[in-house]
Amino acid sequence: MRILVGTFEICRHVYDLADGFRQAGHDTDAVIAFKSPFHPDLPYDAEYNPQGALQGLAALQKDPIRHFLNPAKPLDDFRRMLNDYDVFVFVFAHSLLPGNQDFPMLKAFGKQIICIFEGSDVRHYSAAEPVAAAFGYHIPPMYRKAPYDNLAARWQNMRMAEVYADAIFSLPFQSELALRPYWHFYLPVNLDLYCHHIPGREVPRLVHAPSRRGFKGTDQFFAVLDRLEAEGVAFELQLLEKVTNAEVIAALEDADVVLDELNAPHYGMLALEGMATGCAVVAGCDLGYVPYQEGSPVYAVRHDTLYDRLKALLTSRDLRLQHAERGLSFVQQKHLHADVAQGMLDKLGRTADFEYYPTFTAEQYQLPEGETLTEPHRRLTTKVVAKHGAPSPSAKARLVQAGLADPSLLRQPVTVWSEPEEVERQIWGYRPLRHEAVAQAA
Repeated sequence: MRILVGTFEICRHVYDLADGFRQAGHDTDAVIAFKSPFHPDLPYDAEYNPQGALQGLAALQKDPIRHFLNPAKPLDDFRRMLNDYDVFVFVFAHSLLPGNQDFPMLKAFGKQIICIFEGSDVRHYSAAEPVAAAFGYHIPPMYRKAPYDNLAARWQNMRMAEVYADAIFSLPFQSELALRPYWHFYLPVNLDLYCHHIPGREVPRLVHAPSRRGFKGTDQFFAVLDRLEAEGVAFELQLLEKVTNAEVIAALEDADVVLDELNAPHYGMLALEGMATGCAVVAGCDLGYVPYQEGSPVYAVRHDTLYDRLKALLTSRDLRLQHAERGLSFVQQKHLHADVAQGMLDKLGRTADFEYYPTFTAEQYQLPEGETLTEPHRRLTTKVVAKHGAPSPSAKARLVQAGLADPSLLRQPVTVWSEPEEVERQIWGYRPLRHEAVAQAA
C-alpha cells in the first residue's frame, strides 16, 4: 500500500505520521506545500504547490491538448500523485487542491482518504463558545477575529471531509460543527527524538512555549506565577517563542515542569513532548469534555484552580516527580507514532462503533446573527446527512429550518443512528461506553 501524508505541517504530524506508516510496513511519502518555521530542517520527500495545481487544472480546461501534452510542474505533480498513491492522509484540512476540491477526483480514482483535524481548521466561535461554556471553559476572543472567524472556510473543511473521507480523526474540543461520527485523534509521538531525563531539582525549572499566547493562556499563567513569586515561591521560568521545535525539545530535556495550555480540556503536543522528556505537565485534562485521556499524568488545571494547583506543584518536589515519572509510559501506551498510524489504517472504511457521535450542530446550532451559508455549503450538509445519517428523526427538519441544509433533505430517506444502551452524553454529542469509567486525572 502506498500512502501520501500532507500537505500542511503542524506539530511534526506530517513527518512523524509518515515515519509511523513506514514502520508499520507501508511505502509512504511526506509531502508539504511549504516548510514550517518551527521545523525548518525536516527532510520531506517532496514539496508540492496546491494553488499551482489548481491553476494548472483551470488552464487544462481552457486548452486541453496543449496543457495535457506539456503540463506545468504543479499539474504534472498532481496527475502523478493521483496515480501513485492508494491512501491520502491530510492534516489540518490541507489536501492536493485548495478547499479540498481534489476529494471528488480522489474518490473517482478509487483512492482512500483520511482527514485529521487539529483545531482552528474546523473550530468556529459560534459553535465552540456555547459548548465550551457548558463545561466552564472560555474560547479566547481571538476566535472572533480574522482569520479564525471565517465560518465558510471551517464549514467547507468539515463538510468536504464528512462527504468524502473514509475516516476522520479529531477531538470534541474543536469539532462542534461536526455532523458525522468520527474517531479520537491520538497525537503521534516519535520517542526516538527525545532524551528522557528527570532532573528532580528542589527549585523547579519551568518551560512555557506558546504558539499563540491568547489560546495557551500565557497571560493567566504569568499572573499566577508573579503572585507566587511575590509570596516567596522559588522557581525558574524559561519562555520560548518563535523558536524551532529542536530548541524547545532541548529546553524540555533539562526542565522539571512544562506549562502547556490553560484554555483547553485536552493536553497538546507540547505536553506530550514534556512527558517524553521527563517533565511534570501542567495542562487541561477534562475526561467529560474530551474522553480517551484515561490514565493521563497531566497535572490538570483550570482558571479557577490554577493558583492553588500550581502553588502545590511548585512547592512539592515529590508531587512533581510523581507526575514526571508517569509520563513516558503514558506516551508509550497511547501515542507512539507507529501505533497511531496503524490504528488509522485499521479504522479505514468502518461504518459503525465510532468513538464520537456529534449531535450539537444537528440539534442545537444556530448561525451567528447576520450570517448565512451559501447554497453549495447547504448542499454539502445535505450530502453528509443523507450519506451518514443523523442522531434523531427531527434533525432533518431542524437543519433545514436553521438554514444549514438544502430543503431537498426533507425528501430524502435518512438513517437515524441507533444509540448504544450505555453512552456518555455531553452537549457535543455522545460516545459509547465500552469499558469501565475511570476517575479524573489527578
